[in-house]
Amino acid sequence: HDRSRVARLPTSAEVEFCLSLTEYETGPMDRTANMSFRNALEGFSNPANGIATTSQSSMHNSLHVFMNGSMSSVQGSANDPIFIIHHAFVDSIFEQWLRRHNPPRTVYPTANAPIGHNDGYYMVPFMPLFRNGDYFLSSKEFGYTYAYMLDPGQRFLQEVLNPYLDQAQQIWRWLVGAGIIG
Repeated sequence: HDRSRVARLPTSAEVEFCLSLTEYETGPMDRTANMSFRNALEGFSNPANGIATTSQSSMHNSLHVFMNGSMSSVQGSANDPIFIIHHAFVDSIFEQWLRRHNPPRTVYPTANAPIGHNDGYYMVPFMPLFRNGDYFLSSKEFGYTYAYMLDPGQRFLQEVLNPYLDQAQQIWRWLVGAGIIG
């Protein structure tokens, strides 16, 4: 990989700094925005101070460059098996930021974003069609969450109680029959 653009992968401290940025967007929705969570997560700003940089790639972009091969090609990266895992992790960082800062949808840009990125534009090629701003919600609204973000009570329910109840639901008829017959 190109070590002049990506010396190493992001650290947990850099992820935490990115999460500490309170503004989703701070200026033009492009690579020059400073102290913008979106720009920091995308990887166009220095992960230690939030200032836009064109000489290095960080956060999301850094893994694409670091992995090299098909991951470093915009056209081919989705064909790499690591792509979906990487973007699920990026989504989990976005989810942490949404939960921490709880921004209203009104902070999502409605104008002056790059082509196809304004709130009211459809995110293609995904079906069914949703507008970009429709995704400015917690993963809970879409019916999923990340296990490592659950509180201990929720984790017990998800990891211990739910599997037990699922299994009991599958065999309840047998259990009732056994109870009646004796």
